[in-house]
Amino acid sequence: MLLAVLVVQVLAPHTGGGHVGAAAGGIATLSAIGQTAVLLVRRRRPREASLGILALYAVQVAAIDVVPPLALLLALWTLAASLPDQARAVRATAALTAASVVVIAGGEALHTGTGLGILTAGVTVAVALVALLRRSERGRLEAVRAESATAERLRIARDLHDLAGHGLGVVAVQSSTARMALDAGDHTTASTALAAVEASSRTALKEMRQLLGVLRDAQTAPAPGLADIDTLIAGVRAGGTTVSAHTESVDVSPGTGLAAYRVVQEALTNAVKHSPGAAVDVRVAADDGLLHVHVTSVGARSRGPGTGSGLDGIAARVAALGGVSTIGPVADGWSVDVELPLEAS
Repeated sequence: MLLAVLVVQVLAPHTGGGHVGAAAGGIATLSAIGQTAVLLVRRRRPREASLGILALYAVQVAAIDVVPPLALLLALWTLAASLPDQARAVRATAALTAASVVVIAGGEALHTGTGLGILTAGVTVAVALVALLRRSERGRLEAVRAESATAERLRIARDLHDLAGHGLGVVAVQSSTARMALDAGDHTTASTALAAVEASSRTALKEMRQLLGVLRDAQTAPAPGLADIDTLIAGVRAGGTTVSAHTESVDVSPGTGLAAYRVVQEALTNAVKHSPGAAVDVRVAADDGLLHVHVTSVGARSRGPGTGSGLDGIAARVAALGGVSTIGPVADGWSVDVELPLEAS
């Protein structure tokens, strides 16, 4: 590319069409060679390179006439694309473009030309605008990618919270139950509690492997959905929590199924951790194009408020799918009420 630039800069026809003396021709040739040489450092030092090329191009124009400024256009493009700060890139590119137009206009005034300087100036301005638009579009795409990455990290954090919170919460409660039962000599209760610990641990390990498989972009089992809610409830029941359930088999998108599963999982986790002994009611049904998930826990005093991150995760997960969530205290308990579109993407 640099060789082509050098050839064009040296051999370009004079737009004025007049005779060029040996001295002027020699100066113009040296200027063209110098512009091409400075292009070698344009990526490392774009501002200094662009100013040097502009100065050498001005010498070439003064010596002979306006010629195609290929080296200057390359420097202009690099300047717009390479400066790290976009505002500074815009200012520097605009200043270099204005100075280039001044040099071209001066060449037209100094020599008797054919008017091609106007076309050259227009091309210079057009290249600068295209370079800045490309820079702006690249910045927009980078911002979109960064936003997508942030959203993905938040989604993974919510999944980890739901998975670890439910599994470890049930394990902690049932381990305590087993210990107290063994201290009292009640081996039947201890065995039931330890079985619940085992089931919860296996389920948590399975989901953790699925999540890690997704992060590795590996082929894994499908994420949990509506069909897995009954298994989830059975595991909580095995731990000694009273859970009544009415779940309908509904055809929903994977995103909606996973969201409904996580909502029930977080609600059950909160009931086990913060309201032990409460009676929990889980209802999942479809109506008017919406999936309704309703979980209530009543009949036990709460051990105290949690961090709230799980409930915030529910609200964020539901909102991301275009659903609505209502979460808060009710008479003698707590309620989680969610509406999700059946065909959320």
